[in-house]
Amino acid sequence: MDTRTNSLDDLAWFIRIAEAGSLSRASRILDVPKSTLSQRLCRLEEAWGISLALRNSRSFCLTDAGRQLIDEVGPLVHRLQLTSMACLEGGLTTRGLVRLAAPVWFGGALISPRLGKFLQANPGVRLEMELTDRPVNLHEEGLDFCIRHAPLSLSNLKARKLASFTQLLCASPHYLQRYGALDHPSELLHRSFLAPSRASTTLRFQHAAHECVQINLLSRLVLNSAEELVRLAQQSVGVALLPDELVREAIEDGMLVNVLPGWSLPPQELHLLYPDERHKSPLARELMDFLCSFEPARAEAEEAQPS
Repeated sequence: MDTRTNSLDDLAWFIRIAEAGSLSRASRILDVPKSTLSQRLCRLEEAWGISLALRNSRSFCLTDAGRQLIDEVGPLVHRLQLTSMACLEGGLTTRGLVRLAAPVWFGGALISPRLGKFLQANPGVRLEMELTDRPVNLHEEGLDFCIRHAPLSLSNLKARKLASFTQLLCASPHYLQRYGALDHPSELLHRSFLAPSRASTTLRFQHAAHECVQINLLSRLVLNSAEELVRLAQQSVGVALLPDELVREAIEDGMLVNVLPGWSLPPQELHLLYPDERHKSPLARELMDFLCSFEPARAEAEEAQPS
C-alpha cells in the first residue's frame, strides 16, 4: 500500500520534471531541492524497474518508456490533481478562467462547439478565446495556450495534436447544374475557387486508382472564415475548400455537393501549443484534455437522445 502511494506521488513529480525539461529547471520552478527531485525519480525507476530518463550534469533526455509514460498517464495525473484540489476547496466544481487563441478559419466552426460542451459541463468556468491568424506570444499576452493549424517550430513551445480532419471541395447543386460537374482536379482551373488562405491555392490530390495530381489555383476569393465560405458556396458563388466536419450536414441535406468524390486531399491537423513548462493552472490542463478527447459525432448522438 505504501509503495503504491509513494509510486503515484513520485509519478506526479516525474511529470513535473519532464515538463520542466531538466532536474535543475524543475528545482527552480518548483522551489524543491534538486537532490530531492533526483531521489524521487530514482525511487520511481526502482519501483517500476525501468529507466525513465537519461541524465547527467549537462543533459536530461526522456527514454522511450519515459515519453510513453508522459503521453499515456500524464493527462490522468493532471485530472487527479485537479479533482484533489477541488475536494480540498470544499467541492468538485471546476472554477476559474482560461485564456486561449485560435485561428479565425477553425475557431468559430470547429473549436467553439467543443468549448460550448466544456462550459455546459463546468458552470464555474470562464473562457476567453481570441480568434486571430496572427502569431501570438503566450507569455506577453497572458494566454494559457493557443490552437494552430500546424505546430510552430519554436523551441519554447510544445505541440499536442488536437484533431485530424479532411478537406473537401464543395459547391451547390445549382452551381454544378450551371457550370457542369467535375471529373478531374484540372477542371478546377476553369471554376471560381473560394479559398480559406493564400497557402491553400496549391492542392495535391490522390485518386483511388493511385493517380496523384497537383494543381495550382488562382483564387477568386480568399476568406479566412469557414462559416462564410459555406454560405458563399451555398449561394453558388464558386467551389469552396472546407473541412469535412463542417459541411457533413449540408452535404447530407443536399445543400452542398462534394465535387470530386473520387479524389482525396492530404489529412490536416490542429495542434495545441503551450509553454515548455506547461501550465500551473490545472484548469488549463483539464480544458486541453477535454478538447483532445472531444468527439463531435458522439456529442451529437447524445444530444439527439430523448431526455
